[in-house]
Amino acid sequence: MDRVVLAGAEVAPHVWYMSRQGYPLDWDYSQEDVQTAIAGTASAAGVPGEGITALVPHSDDYLILGCRNSLWRMRGDPASGGQLDCISHAVGIIGPKAWCLTPDGILVFLSLDGIYGVLPGGDTFPQAMSRPMLPRELQNLNPDELTISLEYDIQGTGIHIYLTPTSSNTQIHWWMDWNRKTFWPMSLSADHEPTATCTLQATAIEESGVILGGRDGKLRRMNDLSEDDCGTDFTSYAVIGPVALNSDLDVGTVHSLDAVIAEDSGDVTWAL
Repeated sequence: MDRVVLAGAEVAPHVWYMSRQGYPLDWDYSQEDVQTAIAGTASAAGVPGEGITALVPHSDDYLILGCRNSLWRMRGDPASGGQLDCISHAVGIIGPKAWCLTPDGILVFLSLDGIYGVLPGGDTFPQAMSRPMLPRELQNLNPDELTISLEYDIQGTGIHIYLTPTSSNTQIHWWMDWNRKTFWPMSLSADHEPTATCTLQATAIEESGVILGGRDGKLRRMNDLSEDDCGTDFTSYAVIGPVALNSDLDVGTVHSLDAVIAEDSGDVTWAL
């Protein structure tokens, strides 16, 4: 609704604040017109029952307010009859940027219980995403010790999940294949781990992608054509199988292993 929205202040973490409609520097709550700046405590819409951890501007129709253990939807303009409804009292968003939107409008977020999604409209309960294959490392995270970022990658058709520790210790990050709902671990050197992320859509496809703001103050992005990691060699691996050696899953024999690697490939180590 063309307002700047703030929330999560230490003195009142459950209160949201909105600037005047169309005027991002106007925070005068004393006015009485429908475009006035407004705070949650002075609104008929009300405030959530716990501290707000994330704000998701889904569309002009509604705003999602995430708390650590609950999820709320602000439908309409709170200065003109808007309403605040609870979507879930069970799961919430654990960090300010622990969410992203897919091209078809699904809100994907990281909760204490893992990855969840809310369909467009916000009329349904959050749904667990890829529960059978969800890594345990994405459950029961401590958001006070991590800078958590989710970004949808249009070119890669997947979600970057970064869990950067507030200390300098390195952490395993994740790539979620959106089509297959599978998860792939990813590691970065400590100074490359992002403290901020954003998605860039450029006119040239090779310049588009997810931008990472690293600990060292530099901006980086993934590039499938890179042969090293900013001058540092990286390793990659794949685990294939288990593969049934017999149709009855009883006894089988491996007679040979035949490999075909890419032209100009580096060394490959493999084992059965």
